[in-house]
Amino acid sequence: MLKDKKGLTWLEAIIIIAVVIGLFFLARAGINNAQVKSRDIQRLAEVKKIQNALEFYFYHRSQYPVLENAVLGSGDFKLLCDTDSGFQKNSDNCDKIFLEDISPTPSSPQNDFYIYSGSGQSYIINFSLEKEAGGLSAGEHAASEMGIE
Repeated sequence: MLKDKKGLTWLEAIIIIAVVIGLFFLARAGINNAQVKSRDIQRLAEVKKIQNALEFYFYHRSQYPVLENAVLGSGDFKLLCDTDSGFQKNSDNCDKIFLEDISPTPSSPQNDFYIYSGSGQSYIINFSLEKEAGGLSAGEHAASEMGIE
């Protein structure tokens, strides 16, 4: 006579484990992609926020800050105010603050930064994206008074 079968065979157990592992890796890849996209969106938002503040600075002082290769969001370049150098680490000697608390780039494997260079009549902010975002491809980009490329 046939006996009632209880439990799983080894083959069934292995198949179930393989499916669960496969689903785990698919979910993890989706989470990683969402994290990358989130970091890139934060980068673009921060660059646009800096650009807007620079336009206020230009309107007020008739020039952009004159600096070369400043790492925005780091020690000495945390805010933008009404001084000759523009970017400072604190609000000392600031009559007007255009942008407070510039955020450093979100953590990523590349450890990238927002690098500002300005000549007075123009500026450029170099930054990078991990993946395509906001109509821009992955890789290095530059923001200027003309927009983002």
